[in-house]
Amino acid sequence: MKALVANPASAYNPTKAKQLLAAAGWLPGPDGVRVRHGQKLMLTMLVPDVSQTLVAVSELLEADWRGIGVDMRIRILPFNLELAKLHPHGKWEASMIVWSYNPDYYPSGDGLFNASGGSNYGDYSNPKMDQLISDSAQENGIKALYAYENYAYEQVPVIFLPYPEYMVKYARNVTHDQLITALYSVGCEAQRPQ
Repeated sequence: MKALVANPASAYNPTKAKQLLAAAGWLPGPDGVRVRHGQKLMLTMLVPDVSQTLVAVSELLEADWRGIGVDMRIRILPFNLELAKLHPHGKWEASMIVWSYNPDYYPSGDGLFNASGGSNYGDYSNPKMDQLISDSAQENGIKALYAYENYAYEQVPVIFLPYPEYMVKYARNVTHDQLITALYSVGCEAQRPQ
């Protein structure tokens, strides 16, 4: 996992993705979308309307998925509606939300990937994951945390997108609300305070 964080591009391998899909019986159809047993490989990703950045990232993901033969559709909706749809027995296929352990959460996966976790929106359930999460929160040292992290990487209960650290320089007259809005809604043009 540390190697992936250091070089996230190493996980991007469209050729291997196509091979894995073909091996699983998903073959390219006449329109380029993969088909298995007469069913097209398609999904809809929910994207909150609160961030131009998330919308732009979802469009890049849509192009990447289409490049390997997956018909991914984007549904942009208000964030509170997206959260209302994200419950373990809700009808959704994929969702983009911003989630961070920064600055003061212990990154054990507790609440996200344990079977009874309050933010386990996908209803992911795996007894080994539950035990590793418990161990990572209760044992001293980093060994248990890395065991959980490596298992989560193998299981892929969610697809994490990189969110690099960065420094922001801003004018003293910019308010906290303006700064936070700018961080989560990065546009292509410089924004001037009004």
